[in-house]
Amino acid sequence: MKLVPVTIRYSCGTIIKDRVSLDPTTREVHFSSRLTVIFLEMAKTEAAPFISISLSGHDFSVVQGSDGKHILAREKDRIHVEGFRSIFAPNRPQRHSNGHLAHLLSVASLAGACWSAASVTNWNLAAVEDVASFLICAALLGIAGFYCKRD
Repeated sequence: MKLVPVTIRYSCGTIIKDRVSLDPTTREVHFSSRLTVIFLEMAKTEAAPFISISLSGHDFSVVQGSDGKHILAREKDRIHVEGFRSIFAPNRPQRHSNGHLAHLLSVASLAGACWSAASVTNWNLAAVEDVASFLICAALLGIAGFYCKRD
């Protein structure tokens, strides 16, 4: 066991810096009872935090295993975990970026609907469905972007 610095970030902006015990053989992270109490209290109102550990100048994320124990993510898993976390449990800047992307895709879908409608020479059911699908995607992405950028 060795003590390592940990940074715990919540989506509300709360950042907790402390030390935790790390078992180098199993890569299991052990939190103090004080941090465990803070986790339980914050879990009542906040989404799961992003936990990172600094080792040898590199930051590694901590993931919760299927058994509920916290383990240090492998370096190759780190990018995938952070990528999924930015989509499913984003912090505020990531949420705003996701909203910008949704709005961009909404505008692109609206442009696709206009281009598709302008290029149709013979209106039939397939052409109407094509334009309608673009418009529905534009509306849904616009609404998703609005909710992502809302505080």
